[in-house]
Amino acid sequence: MDEPEYRVLVALTRTGQVVDALDDPGWSFEENLAWASLGKMTITVPLPGADRAGKLTRDTLRGIRNGMSSISLALVRRDGAVPWAGPVYTLGWDDGSVSIGCAALGKLFDKRMVLSPGYLTNPTNPAADVTLSLPPRDRVIRLLDLATTGTRRSLPLTLPALSGTAGDEVTYAGVDLRTTAEAVKAVVEADGGPDVLLLPQLSDDQSQLSWTAAVGDPTLGAYNPDATWDYPLVVATGDVDDSETTEVAYVVGDSSGSDSASRLIGVSATDRGEPWPALERADRTSVSEPRQTQLDALAASYGDEYGHAVETVTYTAPTDLAPAYRTAWNLGDVASFAFTGHPWLDDGTATARMIGVSVTAEETKFVTKAVSG
Repeated sequence: MDEPEYRVLVALTRTGQVVDALDDPGWSFEENLAWASLGKMTITVPLPGADRAGKLTRDTLRGIRNGMSSISLALVRRDGAVPWAGPVYTLGWDDGSVSIGCAALGKLFDKRMVLSPGYLTNPTNPAADVTLSLPPRDRVIRLLDLATTGTRRSLPLTLPALSGTAGDEVTYAGVDLRTTAEAVKAVVEADGGPDVLLLPQLSDDQSQLSWTAAVGDPTLGAYNPDATWDYPLVVATGDVDDSETTEVAYVVGDSSGSDSASRLIGVSATDRGEPWPALERADRTSVSEPRQTQLDALAASYGDEYGHAVETVTYTAPTDLAPAYRTAWNLGDVASFAFTGHPWLDDGTATARMIGVSVTAEETKFVTKAVSG
């Protein structure tokens, strides 16, 4: 029998040890460059018969159900590449199949507090505070390092080296109980913040699953000549959304007292002139941020992102059509899409940065952001 094109390996999340496998299940996954938009994967396994092979499959599925987030599933191609891997968070079953939902490894950092090692149970102690004097890229790396330090906090995650340069001093008060996910989100979403991807891989003998943190300075990826698709093998659709557009962007921060006048607010304003109407919006996802400089940076990034209507172009190609995701290209890369005779687009080649991907065994959808050139 031919080896299936894809299989799913079952690993222990905390150590990465591969303990089991599911051959040729149904699957789909999504991945995004944005830290706040967690990737996810769904695995569907038909319930087997009553023979010995069926019992082994049921034992594997029941082991996953009992382990949940202590178990991670890794989608593996025949060539050994790992397009996606992450911990189990949901499992549903009926009389025909079992459906397993996994989240990206980053979801674990939504349950890791930014606290000094040794003070996880004593966050009100001033010694629990974490003070970092690092540039944004290094701050992200150090936050991830702290989140994987301590009892049962370790993960098979390799972090890049720090640059050794100094940056603005930032203190994370223990009493704020800020999660690592929130702290990293504030860094990456600020103006000039770094891209962050947690990339899975397998050891050569496929016995160990691990992740490598790729942290941009500030961006990841570059023009990739291998990431090229031609119409009509690739289908393009577009969506222009003006609902979030703003000329004056506010980011609401911390209130240091009961008086609302003491609340910190970052502001970024532009004037598009006639015939555009005035548009103002406030982002309230940073209400615990106590630094005015950080709020100003968040407002600048917010205003830049939504200064005009956002056009999202989605390209769709057969999954088995090269180049393959996580082998020839990755999120952050700039790809090329050539069009001739398209009913909406002019003839020529569009260049776009890959910021999201949604993959099934049949088709791959690329979510992109236009770039010049």
